[in-house]
This record gives sequence, C-alpha cells and structure tokens, in this order.
Amino acid sequence: MASAVACRLFRARFRVVLTEDDSERELMKYNSFSRVFADGVCEVEGVPARRAVVTEALGMVDQGSLPVLSVDPRSALETLNPEIIVDARETRRIDGADKNRHSLGVGDASLIIAATPEFELGESCDMAIIVERGYHMARVLTSVFEKLPETIGKDEDASIPDPVVPAITNASGPFGYLKRIGEPVERAEPIGVVRDREIVAPEAGLVRGILAGGSVVEAGAIVAEIDRRGHEEYVYSISDLGRAVGGSVLEMAVAWSVDMGALSESDFYQPGS
Repeated sequence: MASAVACRLFRARFRVVLTEDDSERELMKYNSFSRVFADGVCEVEGVPARRAVVTEALGMVDQGSLPVLSVDPRSALETLNPEIIVDARETRRIDGADKNRHSLGVGDASLIIAATPEFELGESCDMAIIVERGYHMARVLTSVFEKLPETIGKDEDASIPDPVVPAITNASGPFGYLKRIGEPVERAEPIGVVRDREIVAPEAGLVRGILAGGSVVEAGAIVAEIDRRGHEEYVYSISDLGRAVGGSVLEMAVAWSVDMGALSESDFYQPGS
C-alpha cells in the first residue's frame, strides 16, 4: 500500500521519502519498493528508488529518485521535517515501550493521512482512507464526527476471498527460499525452508512475494505470498486497491496543499534536474 501511494504522489511531482521500520521482514515484491532492502535499487512501474540514509534522502528527492529508509518514521521526523505524513503500515497495534517510539499522532506533521486498517481520527491522523475492498474502497474520512459506514466488510465485494494468500512458517531460524517471484507453484509444493522444515504453498498460483534468503524469522511469520489468480501481470503491477487508495491520498494531499497555500515550485521535484 505504501508503495502504491508513493508512486502516485511521486508521479504528481510531490517530494516523497519512504520509511520502513521492519525491513528485515519485508517480503521482496516487484510491485513494492521493498526490494531495495535486498538489491539496493529497484523500480515499481517505472518509478526509481534507492536505499538511503536519512541525511541523503532530501538530496536524492531533488535528483528525481525515491529514497527508501530502513528506520522507524519517528526517528526521521526531525531531519526530514515533512509537511505531510501518510501512514500506510499494516497495523497500528503496537504494545508496550515500542508504542511511544513508533506511533504517530496529530501534530507530528501539518497533515497526517492514515491509509491503514486501524486509525483514530483526531488522534493518530487528520484524515483517513478506507483500505478495504468493497463499495467504500478508498473512501476518504475527514471529520472526527464522521462514522465508519456500517456496511464496511459486509458487501459482496468484501466477502470475496482475498486472491493473495500468505505462506507461514511453523519454525524459527534463517529462511531459505526455494522459489522466486513470479514462479508458478502447486498447492502444498515446497517454496522455502527454515531449519530443515519445509514451508509449502497454501494454494496453487504464482509467487507474488517472498523473503530474502538468510532472513531470520520466528514461528508464525509470513515468508511468502501466493497469488492464486495465476496472472503474471498482477505480480509485477500495483493492485486495484493500491491504485484507488493512492488516488484518494493524492486528492487529499493536493486539496490540503492548495487550502494552506503550500504549493510552490520548491515543493515538487523537477524531472531531469
């Protein structure tokens, strides 16, 4: 989701920096910038990205590249001083001491947009995007008084099983892959191994994402994703949900920027500069 949003904003000439605070457990995918953690550089639908450190990120943006940082977002706030933060993490449930280190809240930037399943309008974000498939997919919520639609997760589209299914390890230790992204697999076919224990494909389809070899995992961790639709183009392109949510984030970012009078030439990267 974060990669889909980043692509949309980048193409609209916003200056974009990505952060990932759990890069060691990121699945390598061709429709995600997560591959920079294994390869150093990558592209998603023609948008170039490179792994970077915080101090070089803004310089890379001005050169027309998308920097990806292996840090938690709070540690980068002081250096980057972003006007807008898009929180596209999978979940906001963070317990114990880590909560203060990783969590974001209103006031950390001029505008915080949540594109994540869990959010609290007025506390964790200023605006939110519904990231579930269905009638309300990519709907924008802008007011603390606006209730979530009661039909979320209940319509016919939302009841359709997710075409992408995870492969989960039942052992802890270093992961070794037996399949690569885009390769076809059959149900119960081995796709990886952890301490001599095979991890098998839960469904037949194509490998959509997989952990880098040597990654250390714990039992219960997702080590791969299988797209059971079997269409190769889906493995290499942004999903329909990602495109829809990215469009809603872009809409809100532009609208807020215009309202605040924040748009100027310096706020956008210049292609070829």
